[in-house]
Amino acid sequence: MHLKYIFAAVMGLAVGKLHAQGPSASRKAKGGTGSFSLFAYGGEIGGLPVFFLNGAAVITDFKTANNSGSNLVPVAFTSGGDGSFSASPNTTAPVFNNATASPPFNNTCFFIPGAGNSSHEVGFASNSTSTDIITTGWTFYGHIALLESTDGSLISLFWAVPSGTDRVWNLTWNETDTSDSAIPVTLKDTPPPNLVTKA
Repeated sequence: MHLKYIFAAVMGLAVGKLHAQGPSASRKAKGGTGSFSLFAYGGEIGGLPVFFLNGAAVITDFKTANNSGSNLVPVAFTSGGDGSFSASPNTTAPVFNNATASPPFNNTCFFIPGAGNSSHEVGFASNSTSTDIITTGWTFYGHIALLESTDGSLISLFWAVPSGTDRVWNLTWNETDTSDSAIPVTLKDTPPPNLVTKA
């Protein structure tokens, strides 16, 4: 088994163990308060922000977003009482392309595919009741964003898959692509200390 898949499995077991030991005092204690951004960590991806791109969630850096000429929009999240992550354009982020001048989305919900969904794509839905997607159940363990399943376990099955554009990854859930290019990632609400915010 490839080392990255072993890492993903160990990460899942570790999260489950933390929940079994009673993380209620730590959950939501720090992460997800007010308006926040999400940053992906794993492998060569050292804390890149999550962006909106035509309804899909992608991972890249601000320099690439600035220079891409596409509608890559930085996202501001807020936690809802039902465990949803509402998403709107982060108009204070340092991305100076046309997307921030005319944001193509507002008040959408961050989603992952449901069990009956053949797609692994993570994205943003304007209707939380859309078929075969999950928009609620999000929580934080410290600063790590996790999904709380119906049995109470905490899950993180995020992957970054190359999009075909240099330094832009598609964010997926429970990825089955076994190629070496897919990277298991963790989403946190804390940026890296060396975050580059300008082109």
